[in-house]
Amino acid sequence: MNRMQMINTLAATGDVTKKVAEQQLTALLGAIKDSLSAGEEVVVTDNFKLSVDTRAARAGRNPKTGEALAIPAKRVIKFTAFKHFRDAVGGA
Repeated sequence: MNRMQMINTLAATGDVTKKVAEQQLTALLGAIKDSLSAGEEVVVTDNFKLSVDTRAARAGRNPKTGEALAIPAKRVIKFTAFKHFRDAVGGA
């Protein structure tokens, strides 16, 4: 599902215009981004959790040249699906 499909779904199910649905989606995504940037978890009850995790620095290798290189530490978004959500999409 892409952004436009999300807007169309919000507009249809929320009985609002596409412009209002787009504003709502933009506000929601902005709030999620702001929370994750601040290091907070975002939990959608019975569905999923988004959190920020730190991936440690490590040594790697360029697959083309075989040259060793250092991969720096970085923050990544971690997605955790809850049982209800996994069951809905056919997961174990």
